Amino acid sequence: MTGLLRLLLRSVFTLACILLIIVLMGVTWGLGMRRATRAIMQGAFRISALVLGIRVRTEGQLAPTRPLIVVSNHFSYLDLFVIGSIIPAAFTPKSEIRSWPLIGFMCRAAGCLFIDRRASKTLENKHMLEKALAEGDIISLFPEGTTSDGTGLLPFKSAFFSLAEHSDIEVQPLSVVYTRLNGKPRQAEELATVGWYGDSYFFPHVVQFLRQRSLDATIIFHAPVRADRFASRKDLAKYCREVIGGGLHDAA
Repeated sequence: MTGLLRLLLRSVFTLACILLIIVLMGVTWGLGMRRATRAIMQGAFRISALVLGIRVRTEGQLAPTRPLIVVSNHFSYLDLFVIGSIIPAAFTPKSEIRSWPLIGFMCRAAGCLFIDRRASKTLENKHMLEKALAEGDIISLFPEGTTSDGTGLLPFKSAFFSLAEHSDIEVQPLSVVYTRLNGKPRQAEELATVGWYGDSYFFPHVVQFLRQRSLDATIIFHAPVRADRFASRKDLAKYCREVIGGGLHDAA
């Protein structure tokens, strides 16, 4: 199958799935059926990953305890498909995405928790996330705060860990590793095909990725920890960064 035909078929099928899923998620979320919405969302990510040719394997397992926060490295919007296909997580995009065409609508229908990064909104954000955890959500956070170029980890922002500070909430680090592109070990020069970072435009990058045959990814589940094991949230952030970085290094 040529790259152009693959692009066309994936685009048509994906749009059809998006419309159906938006309706289902909108109905369940509107009725207050939080768990049903998360289950539909996870199913949507699994179908989307299949359509996009993304194969996900795991090492270790998701912690069974609730409430739970999972934190991971962030390389691309594809991280959402990889993590979302395995974990029925509530993602936390920045508030600006709420107004984006199509993507913003999908995030609202899926019940994403929009984070306003203004300092004046910190307490409001924390209360929103605490409420979601109390209602059984698994919160997914990217403590780098943005996507990186995949060659290393950006510093972790300790503010992302304030939710777990002085509580019995467990935090589970994840390493998300992209291992093969089109059936071959991913080369350094192919990072831009998978990763979306810097000044890259979103839609041209999507078109470029849709032309690829397949992508293999691995989620490494590390042991969960409790914040009360650490002297401060900065120490917790440092620990998670070291563990996630170690997973990326070992898988390279």
